[in-house]
Amino acid sequence: MAEPPRSLLRSRVGRLATRLGNVILRPIAERGWIGPWAVLEHVGRRTGRRYRTPLAVLQAGDRLVIPVPFGLGTQWVQNVLAAGGATLHWHGRELAVEDPRLVTWPEVRPLVRRPLRAIVWLTRVRDMVSVRPQDPAAEREPSGLRD
Repeated sequence: MAEPPRSLLRSRVGRLATRLGNVILRPIAERGWIGPWAVLEHVGRRTGRRYRTPLAVLQAGDRLVIPVPFGLGTQWVQNVLAAGGATLHWHGRELAVEDPRLVTWPEVRPLVRRPLRAIVWLTRVRDMVSVRPQDPAAEREPSGLRD
């Protein structure tokens, strides 16, 4: 039997690594045991199914930055961009996030605290998704009127 093409082999290894990583990281991220880990809840743009993806989140000014180690074609990235937002479970809170933007590390580096910069430096991730937490006051007061 012929050997599968290298790209197919890589994608199989990548999917296996992702599944294994999700099994290990999701409980850690959901419980908030390790600072930057969070769970991103997003809806599949084709299936409409809800997904929960563990990932790292960095505070960058008034926005949150999510490193994208496996490339911008990653399903969660495409789903969040298509939907215009998602829900982030981080530090025991549920945050609705919106206004997703593709950014690069040099753009957001000055906004990230020094200790967390080391994570990005060590992993050499350059692509990021920047999101803005929704204003909780806007959710409570949909009419925009205040008493």
